[in-house]
Amino acid sequence: MHFSKRDSKQMKIRMPSLLFIVFTVCIFIFFQSGCAVHNAAQKDDLGSGSSGGNNHRYESQALSIKQMPDFRLTGSDTYYSHLKKGEENLLFFWASWCSYCENLVKSKRWVSNQKIIEKNLFSISEDESLESLQKAKPKFPTHLDLEGDCFNKIGLEYIPALIVLDDKGNLLASAQGEEDCGHLLDEYVKNNQ
Repeated sequence: MHFSKRDSKQMKIRMPSLLFIVFTVCIFIFFQSGCAVHNAAQKDDLGSGSSGGNNHRYESQALSIKQMPDFRLTGSDTYYSHLKKGEENLLFFWASWCSYCENLVKSKRWVSNQKIIEKNLFSISEDESLESLQKAKPKFPTHLDLEGDCFNKIGLEYIPALIVLDDKGNLLASAQGEEDCGHLLDEYVKNNQ
């Protein structure tokens, strides 16, 4: 077989086009297989809630733990004793000195959905003293985490942080930071109207 200069020129033009087509097809196949695996995993996860089917699927997941550790509040009182049976519960980590926490609590999304958000809300303050917590005058039940034990035990990195739990303490969703917590609040409100 013999190639002329003209044949060589045509092959140079066709080769990039052919490579582009092959590359595009490979990318398409890769994403289609990834979507199929993702969709199958989503179908497997649906309805896998543990408390009477009330659990909703959430997108937000900032923590790797599956179960919230129970912790002592005062005397023999524990956090688990405050979980509402058959309902989703919201745990909020914040501090009076945290402007991001204040922004979240004063945001339109919080204020306009206050009853839904605060119905099953329990909060943990990372304030350094009872006096600073009392000055903040929180309008929801608050536990003071003086030593940061709860914060560290869960593996949080910063506040504000929100955690959605079922009535057995299983983690349904979590978020850290003002923006991500805001998105999780939107999901929580939508799922609990």
